[in-house]
Amino acid sequence: MEWYWLLVILVTHYIADFWVQTHEQSIKKSSSLEYLTLHIVTYTLCWLPLIITIVSINMSDLGLNIWNGGESDGTGYFFGYTYTAIAMVFAGHWITDFVTSKAAKLEFSKPDGEGIRTGFQIVGFDQMIHYTHLYLVFYWLTNL
Repeated sequence: MEWYWLLVILVTHYIADFWVQTHEQSIKKSSSLEYLTLHIVTYTLCWLPLIITIVSINMSDLGLNIWNGGESDGTGYFFGYTYTAIAMVFAGHWITDFVTSKAAKLEFSKPDGEGIRTGFQIVGFDQMIHYTHLYLVFYWLTNL
């Protein structure tokens, strides 16, 4: 994986997880599967242009396309890898946030600020999991 993909992953994740997530999603995702899933759907949509770009670059390198059919028809390749990458981003983020948002909420809600340090440690751990997961997904995707 080229170094610039790491920067793209960092920036895209930051925008998708912090800027695109609404206040309501951030507050309610720890106690509502609806809001958790809504957050993950909007988060995953932010990755769609990047995933499509990488799959298209891979197809070009292999001489495949989805426009002319025949031996170079890459429709199955395009949709197969695009859907797989989307599912990997969605599932990994959903599982991570399902666990860490509940754990962080418990810590942040402790009286007298007792859980603030632990709450932020959980948030940091959550981000470490997300970045590791995204690196693995995009390492796989850029090395097809």
